[in-house]
Amino acid sequence: MQDANAATLRALFEGTSDAIIMTDSKAVITEANPATAEMFGYEEDALIGLKVTRLIPRPMAANRDSKIAEYLDSWLSTQVRNALRTEGRHKDGTLFPISLAVSRLELDGRELYVGIARDLTQILLTEELLRSRRQILDAIFEASPDAVKVIDNGLETTESNPASAEMLGLSEGEDRRINLLKTVHPEDRDAVAVALRSLISSQATGAISLRFRASHSDGRWVPIEARAKTLRDEGHNAVGAVLVERDISQALEARAALEAAKDEAERANREKSEFLSRISHELRTPLNSILGFAQLLRMDELDPDQRESVNHIYRAGKHLLDLINEVLDISRIEAGTISVSLEPVSLEELAQECISLVMPEARERGIEIITPKELDLYVRADKQRMKQILLNLLSNAVKFNSDNGSVTFYCQERDQSLRIAVTDTGPGINPALRQRLFTPFDRLGAESRGVEGTGLGLALSQKLAEVMGGSLGFESTVGKGSTFYVDMPRLVSPQQKTEPSIPYEQLKSESASGTILYIEDNLANLALIEHFLRRRPEIRLITALQGSIGLELAAQHQPDLIMLDVHLPDMNGFDVLQRLRTAQQSAHIPVAILSADATKTQMNHFLSAGAIEYLTKPLELDRLLALIERCLSARS
Repeated sequence: MQDANAATLRALFEGTSDAIIMTDSKAVITEANPATAEMFGYEEDALIGLKVTRLIPRPMAANRDSKIAEYLDSWLSTQVRNALRTEGRHKDGTLFPISLAVSRLELDGRELYVGIARDLTQILLTEELLRSRRQILDAIFEASPDAVKVIDNGLETTESNPASAEMLGLSEGEDRRINLLKTVHPEDRDAVAVALRSLISSQATGAISLRFRASHSDGRWVPIEARAKTLRDEGHNAVGAVLVERDISQALEARAALEAAKDEAERANREKSEFLSRISHELRTPLNSILGFAQLLRMDELDPDQRESVNHIYRAGKHLLDLINEVLDISRIEAGTISVSLEPVSLEELAQECISLVMPEARERGIEIITPKELDLYVRADKQRMKQILLNLLSNAVKFNSDNGSVTFYCQERDQSLRIAVTDTGPGINPALRQRLFTPFDRLGAESRGVEGTGLGLALSQKLAEVMGGSLGFESTVGKGSTFYVDMPRLVSPQQKTEPSIPYEQLKSESASGTILYIEDNLANLALIEHFLRRRPEIRLITALQGSIGLELAAQHQPDLIMLDVHLPDMNGFDVLQRLRTAQQSAHIPVAILSADATKTQMNHFLSAGAIEYLTKPLELDRLLALIERCLSARS
């Protein structure tokens, strides 16, 4: 039994992380464990025979410190005292903090002393870090504009910050030791009680959101939005909860004002549309007579002066009719009431029809219209609206061209879209005026040059293209001419309507390869993309459920394309985009937004910040595929 005890003691002596030092009555070290050698930087054998003052110098300086002198008495006492915080000295001479406990032993008639030392370096650093963090937390707690409360299991407030009392019109600390439910509106009380008690009793680690009304000292009820999280002790037992509350009175008032303004704007828009519709009817009735009789007069035998006068009447009436139609179209688009019927549209038929209408004016000015020999191409569009756009572009190319110039009509296939372009040889557009080009009624000074028009054609054409899923743009060089183009969804044949131009089932494995990072927190959306790319093994898909993780993966893997959702659990998608664009490792990587938010303002917000594309959910997989192919091919 004694042998077993000795073995146990020896194991403890050898295995403990604390330094154990045994000395004789003259403070000479007779034995030391491995931890002593490691702590003080000596070989184990080198410790034997050294004076303990080489390792622990300060307790020997009794004449300089009465407390140390008092502690030295423990070397001559059989009673173990509390450990003293002092300093140890490493072999290299550096001092480090330790705790030291000393006791006296008698063994085989000899007087021995045992000291146990513990290195406090890491402990003190941890204590300092904790103190610093505590100071930071205290400062945040005191300075936070949001109310912060700590409640116990009985929902009684045990601690609160100044903002908590201020929010309810109380003096600091006055809201403590009060049951939280007593301040809650009677209609909200049961729901708040159930939510908080359920939170405290559950093992959930997340936070919950609450909305309720709390009583103010002036008698009013304050609307509050709160987040609550369970507070647990070291044993993970629930001891209450922490609530962070915010007065949302101003936010609700602003929202109500915004709703009222929105309702007013919608009402005004409806009234405007109704007014324009009524005025259109009233104007069309006399115009019908003006234009009808003008056409009849043109059929009669007239002398040159009379014919010129009739032509003036007819052109003025047509101008007024065009103005009415374009104003109504823009109004309907803005009100969201314009209807389009999308179908396969033959560009060859459409081009011939539009060119025949502008050809007489072009011939009068010696302008040549150049068209491709074959135009066996189709777009998905509303035929009448597409004709309206194309006729406007051709008419402008003739009106604003130079005499004896040329107009070139051509098409370019671009992934899943078709670019229909009209180029003129006119004077071009002054760069200072280009930002006004699509402003309704702004003719950029053309009225002073005697060029007919309403100033609505381009603005209307741009809006119509967008309604049909396309876009309108331009390029211009002063002195050389301008090119206006409209990009529309392309169809392979007149039978193809809404199917992808490249069926997904027929994708070829030799298509462009690369790596895609998809930052999305919705598992169903992630599963959709994973299934979508399953037949493309050469495309590697990396996913991230959080924005911060996505940023790390982007820097680590350098993907060829990043697809980003807008609403993420830890970061706003716009913040993620900005950090991707500004970080050196990811600034060159194209980023496409995939979001259910289809508002024009949101789209422009992201596109102006550097996103290459903004696709709305539900996703059109043919558009997504075209985007992926374009980006991977470009990176290759």
